[in-house]
Formats: sequence, C-alpha cells, structure tokens
Amino acid sequence: MNRTRRRRYIFIDYETLTLVKVKKLQKVATKLFVFVDTTQHDKIPLAFVRKIQSFGRDLKWIPVSNEYEEAGLNFHIAFVMGRLHQKVGLDVEFLIVSDEPDFDTLVGFINASRRKCRRVTRYPDDPFYSRENVEPEQVEHFDDPGEGIDNLLYLNNDSGALSDVLVDEEIIEKTATDTIKRMIVEDKRPKEIAELKDYILLNNQEVGIHQTVDRIIQKMKDKQEIEISKGQVIYNF
Repeated sequence: MNRTRRRRYIFIDYETLTLVKVKKLQKVATKLFVFVDTTQHDKIPLAFVRKIQSFGRDLKWIPVSNEYEEAGLNFHIAFVMGRLHQKVGLDVEFLIVSDEPDFDTLVGFINASRRKCRRVTRYPDDPFYSRENVEPEQVEHFDDPGEGIDNLLYLNNDSGALSDVLVDEEIIEKTATDTIKRMIVEDKRPKEIAELKDYILLNNQEVGIHQTVDRIIQKMKDKQEIEISKGQVIYNF
C-alpha cells in the first residue's frame, strides 16, 4: 500500500468506514484501527471484507462489546488511542474519523503532549466541523498527503478482509519493558508460561497483543529478564 512520509494511525468505527472510499483512505493511513460492535461482527458483507483486505497487516480489527450504545464505542476508541499514545513514538500522527465533538478534548490533550493529532468528519463542508473551527494547535504543520484528507470521506456504495495488524516492534519492546516494570511494582511473578501470557493479555488489551504475546515473551527472554524451562518461568529480576 502507499505510504506517506509521516506515519499515521487512523481510528474509525465500522459504520463510518462503510462511507469512506477505501483507496483514498489508503493514501493517508499507515495503520488503520477499525472498531465494530460485536452485534455487527457476523453481518459484514463479504464484498466489503475483500475490499478492505488490501490493508493487509496494517489493519487492526477491534470488536467492542457495546453495552452502552454509542458512548461505549466512543469510550473504547478513546481508551485505545490513549494507551497507544503511551506506547508508540511521537513521530506517529493520530487521526480519528468521527462526527463526535466529544473526542476534541482528547485530540487537544494528545497535541499538547507533542504528538500531532486531529479529528476529521464525514462532512467537511459543515461549517461547525470545518477546518477553520478546529483549534489552531490541532492542525498546525499538518502535511496533507496530496489528495486532501478532508476529501477522502465520500459515500462509498461498494461493499470489502479484516486481518490483524502486525504490531510494531517498538510496541513489542515497550510492552515487554512495561510488563517487567509492572511485575516489579506489583511484586508479581507468574510461575507458568500460560499464566505469564494471561498476565500480559490482561494488561495490554488495546494493541492486539493476542496475536503477539509470544513475541513479547521472546523479547523478555532476549533482554535476559526471564528464562523458560519446561513451561516454568524463571525470573532474573
């Protein structure tokens, strides 16, 4: 897929994604995080699955148990953005596609933390959500990749596979380091490898760790922080 010079993570819910031209989205997204209500999980059209499969490993499919309707989905998106903000380098730009102004506080906070972040909507001509009405610090130095990011959101009647994102090496590294620090603080050392995996999964639900927990454990071994013997974990800290 096409890459922009700046790495850009895009966060979007499934309903909004169906209204987006996928090819234009590819021009601006380094990684795409799609949030979907679990009640919709088995209702996604095959044609749409095939279409979005072009993102390959750069697509992260996140099912959400949406007990509190829209607020629950938005909260989960905000949670994942916040946790990833702690884990990835500040050179990665965050972009959320949403008509919800509730996200603007989070966007402002992330910008204030020296990461470029902004929200765009499906209606760029709406004066309430226009670029001019976004706080200056939220759009300063934003480099449009050519096609115009505000023009990528048009009704797309084509209906497209959802695959797991290949988690960045920097996230693996940070998660391994954070896991070691957390166990030291909590004075907790899971004895068996299965217990260690459960511990990592419990504390890192936001970044697709289910597919990469073995890589995190391998990273801990590479750091010589742990050893594995017959399913038992030996700690060197």
